[in-house]
Parts: sequence; structure tokens; C-alpha cells
Amino acid sequence: MPSNLSPITVRTADDIFKAKLQRLAQIHGRSVSKEAELILKRYVQNYEEKYGEIEIDK
Repeated sequence: MPSNLSPITVRTADDIFKAKLQRLAQIHGRSVSKEAELILKRYVQNYEEKYGEIEIDK
């Protein structure tokens, strides 16, 4: 089944970071992808609270 979600590839040379992200996802009952999505959403929200909305071309 095709997805209408936009993929983002994240590469890291640190296997410990990957393992920790996997563990956090497990603790929260999410997939690694959903855990990463939540982390990114929170980062953007925090940035915009501090500096204002990020303007994007639509």
C-alpha cells in the first residue's frame, strides 16, 4: 500500500545513538520512525516558540 508520508533518511555513524533511539521508541510504544518524527516535531515547535514561525514556500 503506497504511503502519502514524506520519507526522510537519517544517517548516523554512531551505533549507540541508533540503539538509544530504538530503546526510546520501545519504551514509548512507537516505531523508530514515529519516535524520530515526534522528536523532530518537538524540535521545530521549540525553535518556533523561541524565534517565530519558520517561513516556507508552498
